[in-house]
Amino acid sequence: MSAADLDEFQMRFSEHGWKLSPGGRIVDENETLLWFQQEVGTDVDCMSSFDFVASDHGVATYPSIGILHHEVSTLNGRFLGLPSDPVWTFGLSLSDVLKRQRVEASPYVRWLISSSESIRHVVEVLQSDIVTFAAPIISSHSTLSGIISYLEAEGARRYQAQAGQLAIAYALCTEMPAAIRVLAEYATESVRQGLPMSIQSWNFVRAFVRHFEIDPRVLPFDLPPES
Repeated sequence: MSAADLDEFQMRFSEHGWKLSPGGRIVDENETLLWFQQEVGTDVDCMSSFDFVASDHGVATYPSIGILHHEVSTLNGRFLGLPSDPVWTFGLSLSDVLKRQRVEASPYVRWLISSSESIRHVVEVLQSDIVTFAAPIISSHSTLSGIISYLEAEGARRYQAQAGQLAIAYALCTEMPAAIRVLAEYATESVRQGLPMSIQSWNFVRAFVRHFEIDPRVLPFDLPPES
């Protein structure tokens, strides 16, 4: 995808009220990616990303949509000792959303950029699909209680990073028994991990406990000594 075509896509999508996220334009030999965000509530943004992959027929567009709760994201990064770049609280493939609604031809034909002249049409289709199919999901999960509902519904599919975000969301709602329950789920994964990942995971747990002033004696697991 040429720089001019990427500029065109970015400009067209921004016309719908989206702004490019900080560091949200990545172009290198491995990927071409745009990230956007749009405020949907207090301290909450709707996020969208577009991964562009060249094919024999043009450029395939792979969109994702999600939620960024700034306080949850900030604490998650701080507990992990990561840079301050925001991390989505949760995200999902727009293609999967459309498939659940039995909408055909996504992503390969529906969002295929076959020429520079087709970019405007593809952006309009994407924006319409977001409003029609993704916006209801986003609007019902754009609060802390909505985020909790979404991440709890993941159940056995919930991976460790989601468990960390869910525990933070519960703690911010002062639902500490639930927060500790999910933190124990996070810690269970920490036990299974090898070095160096386990160090970062246990650092998350310790930082969580300190930040929310939890007595370690009430935890249903043992904290290993700090290394």
